[in-house]
Amino acid sequence: MVFSVRLVDGGYQAVGADIPAGTAYDLTVQFTKPFTRVPVVMITQYGVATAGMHNTLVKFIVTDRTTTSFTVRVLNGSEVQVRPAFYW
Repeated sequence: MVFSVRLVDGGYQAVGADIPAGTAYDLTVQFTKPFTRVPVVMITQYGVATAGMHNTLVKFIVTDRTTTSFTVRVLNGSEVQVRPAFYW
């Protein structure tokens, strides 16, 4: 089976809010143009703006995909407040 991937939309997104330790935060991202079908969305963590923070303690889950937007749930499993960013 052969798969091909074509990037048709994407960008950088800073969460824009501090996420307290042990909590989650939902962020909705709007596509620049609506899709004709619900797209696959992939997230790549860019960084966490907290000194000494280990990035594997912050997780990103894509939820609520539609033709116009998607929601990212950011889970802060660390013991410190973080302000993460990601590419999509």
